[in-house]
Amino acid sequence: MKEEKRRRNKLYQKLSPLGNLEQHNIIIRLHEKAKLNGIYGINKEFEVLAFHVDEKVDFKNKMQEKIK
Repeated sequence: MKEEKRRRNKLYQKLSPLGNLEQHNIIIRLHEKAKLNGIYGINKEFEVLAFHVDEKVDFKNKMQEKIK
């Protein structure tokens, strides 16, 4: 059911060449809309970005360092 809601929400973007076949482990929610520049010049607006990171803890720590 959650996945269906996300598909309906056009401001939700998943960064994966395999689409829904690949699971995400990171979700970033923005306060404002941003633009995603995709392949073939396709641009999409988003407020929620989901993707998979191999080293999740390291990624989280580095992101927190950058935010401070």
